[in-house]
Amino acid sequence: MREPKDLAKHCANVLKVLCQPGRVKIIDFIRAEEKSVFDIAGAAGFEQSNASHHISKMYFLGILDSRKMGQMTLYRLKHQGSILALIDRAMQRPLLLAPPERIGPESRVIKSDDLAMYKLFGDVTRIRIIEELRGGEIYGGTLISRLGAAHYNLSRHMTPLKSAGIVSMRKEKAKTIYRLTDQDYTLSLVDLAKRVILQESRDTVQRFEQMG
Repeated sequence: MREPKDLAKHCANVLKVLCQPGRVKIIDFIRAEEKSVFDIAGAAGFEQSNASHHISKMYFLGILDSRKMGQMTLYRLKHQGSILALIDRAMQRPLLLAPPERIGPESRVIKSDDLAMYKLFGDVTRIRIIEELRGGEIYGGTLISRLGAAHYNLSRHMTPLKSAGIVSMRKEKAKTIYRLTDQDYTLSLVDLAKRVILQESRDTVQRFEQMG
C-alpha cells in the first residue's frame, strides 16, 4: 500500500495535537478502558464542552475511536500500542533534556515542558528537515533547495531545533553543514507518528473496501 500523500504534514498534525497536557491526560485516562465524555471531563477536570473539543481533535486524526452504547458514546484509543509508545517516547526527553521520572499513568503529572517535543515537531517544515537529515549531513544550500524554502525561513526553523539539541551545525569554509544530533531519539519519534498515520490509512482503505 502506498503512503498517504504528504505524510510529513500528517505527522506534524498528529504531534501538534498532542502538545497540550490536557489531551495527553485524556489518553492516560482511557488507556485502560473506554470512557464517556462525562467520565473523561470529570477525570481531566474539564468542562464537558472543553473535553468534547479535545476529543474531536484527536478523533479526527485517528488517535481516538468511538462506539455507541445506548444513548452514550464511549471513546477509546485507536492503534493503542503506537499511540502509547509515541506518548511515552516524547516524554522521555523533555525540551530541557532532563532525565525522565518513570511513574505510572494514574499518578503522572503532565507539564507543558514534558510535551515540548510535540510542539517543536508539530510543523511540517521541521518534519521535512528531519527527513532530509535522516541520511546524514547536508549543506544548508542543498537543504534550502530541497525544501523550496527561503534562507530566512530555514533559519527560523533551525534555531529552535538547535536550541533543543535536535540539530547541530558546523562550518566548512563559507558553507554551513547540518546534521541530526540525537538521531535515534528524533527518528524514532517521527517514525512512531508515521506508524499512527499509516495504520489509520490502512483502516480507511479497509472501510472503503468493505463498503464496496
